[in-house]
Amino acid sequence: MRKCRYTTSLSPFWQYLRASGCDWKRKGKSRQIYGEVDFDTQAGKQLRLPADICFHGKVRITQTNQLSPNIVFAGDFHILPVALGTIKEGRLPRLRILKSTRFMSSVFLNTWHGEWPKNIQFISGHFFWTYSYIRKLPEVFSVHGDMNLSGSVIRQLPKELTVPGDTIMPGIQTRRLPDRMNLSQSLRLSFSTLEALPAGLCTPGDLSIKNTRISQLPDGLCVGGNLNITGTPISLIPETGFIGGEIICDQANDNS
Repeated sequence: MRKCRYTTSLSPFWQYLRASGCDWKRKGKSRQIYGEVDFDTQAGKQLRLPADICFHGKVRITQTNQLSPNIVFAGDFHILPVALGTIKEGRLPRLRILKSTRFMSSVFLNTWHGEWPKNIQFISGHFFWTYSYIRKLPEVFSVHGDMNLSGSVIRQLPKELTVPGDTIMPGIQTRRLPDRMNLSQSLRLSFSTLEALPAGLCTPGDLSIKNTRISQLPDGLCVGGNLNITGTPISLIPETGFIGGEIICDQANDNS
């Protein structure tokens, strides 16, 4: 790996990478960075990540960092939550994910409020965006692993969502689910503000809607595992659906 011999000739960003034990080399117009890096330190929190770089290890950034165009995250990417008392009043962080950013593994966002770029429609690993205000996700969105939106306020979900792993959404606040959901595992919606499920919803694993406002199940509902409706005032379980496992409910809601 080629690196400058003297730290005094490096910018603060590259000095920080060197101190973190990272190596890098130039490949064409970009620099390839090897090793894990955590910007959640006093020296790292205010750094801007430069353009045309590719991280091959796990990266943890803070909401006071800034991204430049054409950054590739080949390893896991984390946006860390803002610690109370670390941001001056009236100066909230403005971290934005640019449309030229590329993610090739898992993405973990915690208490980051914003809008996901509409051109980034596929996540190769897990996608966690928890306890945040989510303005919008792309109309068509696909996650290769698990998807976790726990505790988030979601203004607009995708119209079509594909998740081969578990779909984890307890405590979400949103008006409706995607019209088309291609699911391969369980769907967890407990303690959400949902009042209805989409027609023809099919989940091969378990479905949990306990302690929600849903009053009836849709026609054509297909659940391969257990259905948990505990604490939810379900008035009707349709005969046109399929429940492969048990229906877990309060005694008063036992209409099976």
